[in-house]
Amino acid sequence: MGTPSKNTKFAPLLGVLEQVLYGLEANRPPVIMLATSEMEEFQSQKLPAHCKVSQCKIHGPRVPVRGQRQTQKYPYTLAHWPNDVLVEGMTSMLAVVVKGEPVLRVADYQVQCHPGDFLFIPSQIPRWNGNLPPAPSTAPDSRHELALFWGTSPDKFHFSMRVTHYHNHVVLAPDIGEAGWVTNPLPCGLFSLLETCLQEKVPSKSSVYILASLILLLQEEVKKGHCFDSTVLPSDSQFSQYQDPIAHALQYIHHHLDTPLSIDIVARWVGLSRSSFTRRFRAQTNQSFNAYLIEQRLERAKTLLSQTDLSIVQISTRVGMLPVRLHQLFPQKFQCTPREFRLSQRNSQNDRN
Repeated sequence: MGTPSKNTKFAPLLGVLEQVLYGLEANRPPVIMLATSEMEEFQSQKLPAHCKVSQCKIHGPRVPVRGQRQTQKYPYTLAHWPNDVLVEGMTSMLAVVVKGEPVLRVADYQVQCHPGDFLFIPSQIPRWNGNLPPAPSTAPDSRHELALFWGTSPDKFHFSMRVTHYHNHVVLAPDIGEAGWVTNPLPCGLFSLLETCLQEKVPSKSSVYILASLILLLQEEVKKGHCFDSTVLPSDSQFSQYQDPIAHALQYIHHHLDTPLSIDIVARWVGLSRSSFTRRFRAQTNQSFNAYLIEQRLERAKTLLSQTDLSIVQISTRVGMLPVRLHQLFPQKFQCTPREFRLSQRNSQNDRN
């Protein structure tokens, strides 16, 4: 069960946060690499000169995570690839290399990294799971240290330190480390902003400043004792007893409209069985889960059509729908096509001006 940390409880994690911050404040700020679904796209961005990228095809199959045993083995995970030691996370994640030269496996490629490298992995991109192999050039007796950061809901942000020891390039023991999470919503907001900047290719200096602000905020939260030592799902901790599960579910849906969502995923996230979640969701919202989800995706599409110049295809991706599905459902709710709605909004704005 999760309990608040003492100021000294997470001393090792504070040390890692200090190292990450030092790397960000160095004279030559690092590049935050953005993982993509294909190697060619990944290599098209600016990468540190020392990073070596190589092909590593996925053999499959993709297996959705279902059932209590699987969810305990793969927490925060939508699916896994048993033949490839890959997982598809429920949320995005940032990996920072603190020590060693690990090889980070992403989708159909792998990246050899050095200390101070930053790799951001969006939620729908397959990534490594478990121990990391050392680079061929590393010493036979070595260890890797990774700092990992990920948000799990609008008000819960996780960070951890993972350590892997090797002898003659063989893992001596499973990963060890420490993990904590804070309940301040600001880290999740900064993390979401960081992802947006990376996805939209905003100048890299902005991303570095956002990440530095995130690390500073986490340091303050840990020092104040606002950190929890639970490594299980938020729904399994004492803190969750103070939040209504359906309210928690609505927050989760709102912040994950661009990802695959289902009753099973959201029910598991808030700690309810499928039947209990379905019954309570309808009682509190007067809608089925699927009806509510479609409504929220259409409302988000409406906002993006009105306030951005994104294409219909890009908007479809942002709201978790195929373009043909958006074109089918949008007129049913708003009595016009997405294009007609956008034109009407622009005409109204021109009339006001």
